[in-house]
Amino acid sequence: MSKPHTNTLPMKIVKELTKGLDISDSMYNDAETKYFAVAKYLGESSNPLLRDAIIYPQGSMKLGTVVKPHKKEEFDLDLVIHLPNVNSSYNSDLIHKLIGDRLKEKKSPYKDICESKNRCWTINYKTKFHLDITPAISNPFVEAEESHYTDTAELVPDKKLKDWKDSNPKGFATWFANIAKLMPIFVLKRFNSFDSNLSVQAINESYTIEDIPDNNEYKGLLRSTVQLLKKHRDHYFMERGKGSVECKPISILITTLATKSYEKIILERIEYTCPFEMMKDVVGQMHLFIKKDNGFKVSNPTNENENFAEKWNTNVEYAKSFAQWQKAAYDELHELQKQNGMDKIGKVLEKSYGKKSSIDVLASLNNEVNHGRDIGMTAISILSTTEATANIKENKFFGVHL
Repeated sequence: MSKPHTNTLPMKIVKELTKGLDISDSMYNDAETKYFAVAKYLGESSNPLLRDAIIYPQGSMKLGTVVKPHKKEEFDLDLVIHLPNVNSSYNSDLIHKLIGDRLKEKKSPYKDICESKNRCWTINYKTKFHLDITPAISNPFVEAEESHYTDTAELVPDKKLKDWKDSNPKGFATWFANIAKLMPIFVLKRFNSFDSNLSVQAINESYTIEDIPDNNEYKGLLRSTVQLLKKHRDHYFMERGKGSVECKPISILITTLATKSYEKIILERIEYTCPFEMMKDVVGQMHLFIKKDNGFKVSNPTNENENFAEKWNTNVEYAKSFAQWQKAAYDELHELQKQNGMDKIGKVLEKSYGKKSSIDVLASLNNEVNHGRDIGMTAISILSTTEATANIKENKFFGVHL
């Protein structure tokens, strides 16, 4: 028995939304060029502590969940410079300064555009782009929920603590990619598995630079969900003013909770008539993975000592903001699924993701209708009320209780 066509329209909208969230090829190429230039410059240092450095991307560019900057925000790329010749007996401030000293050398092209941050050095370019460089060393003594990822655990310097801080960006990226490969039974075939195997460019025998994942890799349902959540978060908090923006949930926390929710649904073998229903459940169940036994905790699954919710324990407004935002994100997905008619769909999209996103999606849908393409519903059924709200599950979001 074939699936009802009404089920595919929301995912068509999601597909168009995520196309608009990706950075342009020119932005990607510019970031890639700057990444390799900085990595090469750091790797060519004569300092023995920097010898054999392994330089690799981390964060959204590595995960494939990067979102085009919201309005006046800058686009950024995070890289790690792993130092195999340094261990935790070295003073963390010294290693942090080591990177700064290299960037500030007399002949350095970065000496006037770099600044020290708590755990990294930031290079601020004139093109609304900045690059964060985090030094890291191996951490052989670590526990993790997913113990088979601990071989890549690291320590990074923290200026405020004046000590080393736990991290594991490589382990997290592998964990995320492996779960993203898990596919629900009834998800549409276009959501294919994603091969995240590393490709490596060995520029010089004394250091290694790893590639940034291709900008045009197909993302799949989990990555698309994370992208939509990040876009919704950016718009939601920006609309509520500066005070709210300061409490918006960080991307790594959203990614962790969404991934755990996605994995739970897969392992429970829950069946869906359309991927949009699963996307809603991923969003609606994220709070289940926030531990509250002794303060708020959302651990890096590959390094138990790294708590992505640590700020929540210094100001409960972070937790409250997350709860309010999660409910809004879920409710607005549910609202989108119920709408019929382009005007109503457009209003929900504008409320959730901003005016430009709404205009772009509607333009694409109208274009396909005008060209007679099947976008999950015929032109008549898009504009009618007879089928658009059929087979939609009741909104049963319960949310996080603080």
